[in-house]
Amino acid sequence: MRHLAAAAERLESILSRFDDSLPQLLARLDRGVGDFSAAMAEVKPLIAEARRELKPAGNDLHKTLAGVQSGIKTLEKTLANLERLTASDSDLGYQLRDTVREMERAASSIRELSDYLRQNPNSLLFGQGKEKR
Repeated sequence: MRHLAAAAERLESILSRFDDSLPQLLARLDRGVGDFSAAMAEVKPLIAEARRELKPAGNDLHKTLAGVQSGIKTLEKTLANLERLTASDSDLGYQLRDTVREMERAASSIRELSDYLRQNPNSLLFGQGKEKR
């Protein structure tokens, strides 16, 4: 019974303090709800304006991304073609190697002609001399 009486006393003390602070708490809560309502009233037009502003930007961004994707596909095709052209077994590679060989032969012939003309400068005027019999 003593414990029950002590518990009842504590409960009464707590309820008394709660009764004393409840009006202040409710007043604060009421002010907080009013402030929140006022803030929401200011935020709603901002959100609506942001939606209006961002919608066209979103459309433009979508178009831009579509263009970028198209550009990437074109670039991928170009790179694939370049890889085929530069492959070691490609026709272009073969033609380039063949052209380089021809240029080497031509350079060799020009060197031989240059050496001959250095030794026989008159051959430009009189032609190549006939061999003596």
